[in-house]
Amino acid sequence: MRFRYAYQRDKRNKLVAYIRERRKIIPNYKWLFERSFTIGTGEVEDAVKSLLHSRLRGPGMRWSTEGADLVMSARCTILNGTWEHDLLQPACRAVRGAGRANWAA
Repeated sequence: MRFRYAYQRDKRNKLVAYIRERRKIIPNYKWLFERSFTIGTGEVEDAVKSLLHSRLRGPGMRWSTEGADLVMSARCTILNGTWEHDLLQPACRAVRGAGRANWAA
């Protein structure tokens, strides 16, 4: 392929190098499609809507970033069925303790 300007060739070479370096992690969409794998983002967007919007966007609700993160972590833990297991983890104990201290103040 001939390029009119050297910068066009350089850009092409950078793109080719980028793709070669990442070849193993770039999805083969044709292969996935032929095997009926879902390629779009619709399922992920529906999951976000059911997890996030239904819990955080009720009438009159306002959340800080920290509060929303904690609620989403708890919601995911419950839906994953790992609530009892995760409550025993040190990080969860620290969060629970911090929450009680903040509420008591």
